[in-house]
Amino acid sequence: MPATVLAAHISALEYQGKIWLFFDFGYTLKVTSYDEATTLWSSPNLIAGNATIAKAIVDKGKFYVVWTYVNGVDIWGSGIYLSSSPDGLTWSSTANSIAAWPATEATNWDPVLTQDKGVFRHFWAPDAGTEGQFIATSTSTKPTDATSWSTPVQVTTASYGGNNWWDFWPQVYDKGAEYLLYTSERNSSGTARADGNIWMVHLTVPSLR
Repeated sequence: MPATVLAAHISALEYQGKIWLFFDFGYTLKVTSYDEATTLWSSPNLIAGNATIAKAIVDKGKFYVVWTYVNGVDIWGSGIYLSSSPDGLTWSSTANSIAAWPATEATNWDPVLTQDKGVFRHFWAPDAGTEGQFIATSTSTKPTDATSWSTPVQVTTASYGGNNWWDFWPQVYDKGAEYLLYTSERNSSGTARADGNIWMVHLTVPSLR
C-alpha cells in the first residue's frame, strides 16, 4: 500500500487467494486486497462514510462487514451498521442500524460478526455510562435487513452492586462449539474492577446459541 495511506482500526481475512484488509481512514471505512499471485495491493474501495471499528466475514461467496457509525463532530458510536458485497468491490449498507442498546446514553463499539448454520450472530460492546460497558448480542437469518435482527441480549454484566467496569473487544472462536473471548476490567470473581484481562465464555446458554 502507498506509504501516504494512514489507517486506524483494521480487520483482515483471506478469500480466493487474496488477503482482504478492511480499515478506517479518517472515519471512512475502506477495503483493499492483496493478490498473493501478483504481490500487488488493489486500490482501496469505499464501503461507508462516518464509519470505524469494523469486522468482516465471508459467507457463501458474499462479504459482510459490521461497523460502528460515528458522529463526525463528537465521534460517538451511535449504532452498529452492516455492509455487504458480492465481490468486495461494490458495497451496499443498511439504511438503519442493526443494533443499538436501548438506552439513550448508550454508545456502541467493537462489533464482530459470525455465522453458524444460516444464523448470523453479532456481538458488540455498548457503553451505557453508569452501567458500565458490557457485551451484547443479537441474531438474524437475513442480515442485510436491519429490521430482522433480534432484540439485544446482554451477555456480560460489567457491574456488581455499585461497582462498574468495561467489557470490550469481543471476538468469537468457533470450532464445533462457540466461544466468546473478550477483554474486561473485572476481577476474577466478577465483583469489582481490577486490571484488564482476557476472559472466555462458552456459549452454551440456549438464548446465546
